[in-house]
Amino acid sequence: MGFFNKVISVIGLSFVLAALFAIPVSADQLTSGYTVSTDVTINNYKLVNNGSYGEGKFYVSPTYTFDDATVLKNGDTLVYDVPSVFKFDQALTQNLTAPTGETIATLVTDPATNKATITITNQEYFARLNETKKIQALFTVQWADATPYNVPQTFTFEGAQEYTLTRIVVDEEPEGYSKWGVQDSKDPNIVNWRIRINRDIKQLGNVVITDTIPEGQELEGAISGYYFADWTNGPRTSFTANDPNIVSITDSNHFTINAGDLSNRGIYIIYKTRLTAPVDKVEKKVFNDIVVTSDGNPLQALNYRPFAPLTTVDGVGEGTRSDEAIFKVNKILSGRTLAAGEFSFELVDDATGNVLETVTNDSAGVVQFSKIKFSTVGDFTYTIREKASGLEGVTDDADADIKVSVNVVDNGGAKQVTASYDRDSFTNVYIAPTTTTTTTESTTPTTTTSTTTESTTTTSATTSTTTESTTTTSATTSATTESATTVPTTTAAASRTTEDPKSTTSSKPTTPKKKLSKPGLPSTGDASESWLAILGLTVLVIGGYTYYKRPI
Repeated sequence: MGFFNKVISVIGLSFVLAALFAIPVSADQLTSGYTVSTDVTINNYKLVNNGSYGEGKFYVSPTYTFDDATVLKNGDTLVYDVPSVFKFDQALTQNLTAPTGETIATLVTDPATNKATITITNQEYFARLNETKKIQALFTVQWADATPYNVPQTFTFEGAQEYTLTRIVVDEEPEGYSKWGVQDSKDPNIVNWRIRINRDIKQLGNVVITDTIPEGQELEGAISGYYFADWTNGPRTSFTANDPNIVSITDSNHFTINAGDLSNRGIYIIYKTRLTAPVDKVEKKVFNDIVVTSDGNPLQALNYRPFAPLTTVDGVGEGTRSDEAIFKVNKILSGRTLAAGEFSFELVDDATGNVLETVTNDSAGVVQFSKIKFSTVGDFTYTIREKASGLEGVTDDADADIKVSVNVVDNGGAKQVTASYDRDSFTNVYIAPTTTTTTTESTTPTTTTSTTTESTTTTSATTSTTTESTTTTSATTSATTESATTVPTTTAAASRTTEDPKSTTSSKPTTPKKKLSKPGLPSTGDASESWLAILGLTVLVIGGYTYYKRPI
């Protein structure tokens, strides 16, 4: 009995240990089970070892490739250390997406620790795609404030080669002017632009600057600046913002600066643009164009197109000004997953009946039209109309229109736009086509025909002949015909008897009786296994109880 108690105790202890090991594994900082390769560029140009660089943006793009055996869990982190000669210009949080568009992780950059942290947020995605698992991130850094000029710095980015680079001051203007932009650190939708003409104080004569702001940006606020006699140490004379004698604004994308005579001075111009459209998240830069003339003659064009590198791109260009409106509704498809571009929608100006724009839904069901700018006060109405889909199995929304009411008021000289909708979504229903399977069984009844002919003559001998013919036809799904003919002949002696000959013919259809039986399921031993499972559970419970109640 003691031996039995020990066995039960061991089983109970095993049960307790199994329960402990069943506790979910917590998230970890991953330090193994992967390889990392890092691509480093400056302003999207290949970084050259032993090179010298000014105050540009260094783009760092690590790619993590995981072993097939590595299991990624929500909350797992990857930490990337940035070399101390660089710094993050601002804290950044953004989602990382897979090629399918699914969000799989988040990226957080921390200027205080100089670390970039990737946190897994979609373990289900990696469970489905458990081979060749990859995560790619992209962030920007710049020279750290403490990194000295003109002193070579040797460092290594994780997953990249060792570099030796030198920080320098780049201030060359072979064309006589320069232009650059910087994304605003407080509002990522704002780009601060600078134009500098005649830094080296040459005899340029009368200078006119023509600035063209590309689509996707608009002039924001006033244009200001100053004149200088010596760029490094000389006095500076500011001019009034939007001085009509100097600044001429054609529209939100074009303006001209009449700088005057720059024979013994230069000019520095300051202005801002607002990003009004989403930017390229791969290139991560926006451009601006300029033409400078001296006494009516164009100066040499810059050997690069002026641009501003962007640190933050998520949500950039998706905002609106107070005098603008973006009409946006949702598309819902019940019954299956919605695909991007499946449904089309028109924006109709109710005042004219004109279709202003036609767009399609994205994969998230968002239907968004381009911005509309309002220059006059009043009330306006628009219709967002869904076009018939014609898709198999899809029933379109019974109400194909969403009405939009716009109210524009003057608020201290600025237009204020308010838009309201009678509802916010279209809903379509998908029902998968049904499939009908028909099984036809044909049975031909069995027929048996029997013919007997008997002839008897009384003489000194009696001869009897019997002929029997049997034909059997059986038809089921496949037809089978079976034919058998038997002709027995018998001659026998009989007593002296006289009897009239008789002939008897019999034809009778018969249906053979069949024994029907229902097909049975194969025996799988489920019943015995169920009893074994119950018995095993009982033993474990008793074992656990015995283990805890045993004398100490």
